[in-house]
Amino acid sequence: MSRQVPAEFFIELEPKMGRRWDAGLRQWEDRVESARAVRTTKNKPDNVGQNNVVVKLKVYVPEHLFVSGVPEAIVILPEDPAETVTVQAQYEED
Repeated sequence: MSRQVPAEFFIELEPKMGRRWDAGLRQWEDRVESARAVRTTKNKPDNVGQNNVVVKLKVYVPEHLFVSGVPEAIVILPEDPAETVTVQAQYEED
């Protein structure tokens, strides 16, 4: 089994806003359609864009993957920000 190499960083996500018609309220409402990563930093950023979200990630990567393999994981953040998420990655060979 390979040694786990930790990497900790912050990622700032910027929402792509859109509008949706709410037939019940009979008005347009703002909604987030998607998000994109605008920067990653080693330390928590002080200046964050309006409506942007900063997520702290700690990733443990098996040492041998730096030489071969392409890890891929889908991370779904919970509603409760105090809850911890653990993810198992799927691997694809180059």
